[in-house]
Amino acid sequence: MAEATAKRCQELPLVLAVQDTTSLDYTTRTDTVGLGPLEHPKHRGLLVHSALAVNPQGGVPMGIVSQQSGLATPKPSARATNVNNCPSKPKRVLGGC
Repeated sequence: MAEATAKRCQELPLVLAVQDTTSLDYTTRTDTVGLGPLEHPKHRGLLVHSALAVNPQGGVPMGIVSQQSGLATPKPSARATNVNNCPSKPKRVLGGC
């Protein structure tokens, strides 16, 4: 994929790489296993991230630069992302939060 796109872009002075992530929602496919969470917590599926090479002169697409698919990783809770790894409402402990 990327090799043919690179060849088409070789002579261009400037190429834009436009990227997007798309959700493939398979929630209704109840017999499918191995899916991850999507934007809505009850929806399951896959994510596909694509990068498209575009000639800025006229917006002509030159081809796919890269494409990756996989499962979304759940967002960590506020407690997990706390800088000191302390609970949101700290308790009094020696040398801790």
